[in-house]
Amino acid sequence: MNIIQSELSILHNSNILPHSFKNINDYSYINIEHTIKFLYAAGQYIQQIGNKDSKILFIGTTKLAEILYKNIFYSLNSYYLNFRWLNGTLTNWFMLQTQLQKYQYLKSKYCKFLHIKSNKKFMKKYKRYHKFYSGIENMTTLPDMVFILASYKNHIPILECKTLNIPTFSFLNSTGNPIKVTCPIPCNITSITILSYILKYLLKQGNII
Repeated sequence: MNIIQSELSILHNSNILPHSFKNINDYSYINIEHTIKFLYAAGQYIQQIGNKDSKILFIGTTKLAEILYKNIFYSLNSYYLNFRWLNGTLTNWFMLQTQLQKYQYLKSKYCKFLHIKSNKKFMKKYKRYHKFYSGIENMTTLPDMVFILASYKNHIPILECKTLNIPTFSFLNSTGNPIKVTCPIPCNITSITILSYILKYLLKQGNII
């Protein structure tokens, strides 16, 4: 068993998805055969829709997600959301563009107010906008596809993508729900080795890298 297989077999909790995981002694384990099957299907699908110009939105609110973005997606000029999802980020396009314009304005004034202690209100507002919009400030069109880490924490963006027919690739552990995800991939979502391997595989299959 190589490192990919061994890390995929790491223990998870007992809230399992029957078709993606197997239960042994009341514990849930990643079923490697299902991982391979779903990964192959996702690879076949992204071959049909991906290209060098594909615009990708990567959603993840963990430190691990931030590392993955910097290591893999940053060089692709893709978009990134690592804070709480605001309802309507994709489905209310006018609202999003209005908020991005406000963020750009605040950003242009940031240096001016940086060393002025009396402008705490401005700094508080800027930091809030920075958390929500810094990763998508250059998003002028809807993404071509969305990669989501930990779908159980990000069910609202999945629903918004479903409404807009934007393909989603989501990495699921034993608490994940594959319903409404275009390409669910059961795997150990706490392993940077596994996630990096899967992401690079998919991006290569889609001729994106």
